[in-house]
Amino acid sequence: YTQLYSGAGNNLKKELEQFKDLTSLIAYPSAKDVKEYTIPPTVTKLAFRCFNFVSNNPYEEVYECFSVEKVIIPTSVVTFENPFYGALLKNVTYLGNVDDFKALDTTYVYDGETYDWYSGSVFKTLHCLDGDITYE
Repeated sequence: YTQLYSGAGNNLKKELEQFKDLTSLIAYPSAKDVKEYTIPPTVTKLAFRCFNFVSNNPYEEVYECFSVEKVIIPTSVVTFENPFYGALLKNVTYLGNVDDFKALDTTYVYDGETYDWYSGSVFKTLHCLDGDITYE
């Protein structure tokens, strides 16, 4: 479930060790050709742009998720590093209640700037079990 992209000169074995428990989704499995993707319940963290991974390294591939339209987020996810930035998702569902989601710290700080978890994404409504949260 977790994919890792490593730049040149990094110690790959050391990097892989920190992800062996499968708690971080680094990049959506781009080979999957599905319309709906449910994040595994072992995942607690969604990394920056994990649904639209674009590397700054010219030797690494670009992974864009064109097929997936709906993502289902389990309540195990508690860290959101702006995972949907640039993604073309139409539907995001959280398997918890509105109040539970609002209680999470879903902001992400990068290079001194603070972003909301949905910044730069197409979808504007998060569907929860007991209602929706709409974003502008």
